[in-house]
Amino acid sequence: HGLYTLEAIASILPKSKVKYPERPRSMPKNSEEEAFERKKKKLEAVVEAFNAGFKTKKDVKADG
Repeated sequence: HGLYTLEAIASILPKSKVKYPERPRSMPKNSEEEAFERKKKKLEAVVEAFNAGFKTKKDVKADG
């Protein structure tokens, strides 16, 4: 994001030869992998919480 922002700002400066970027630059592979891992961990937490809700309801029904 920083390079895109830098190019966007530089493009409006007087006598600048930098053109406004048409689209954001792609993220390096490491960042993509890190983003995937963060999403994976977040999904795992959601699934765990969802499953915990079932366990709680099941326990309540068993108690009567």
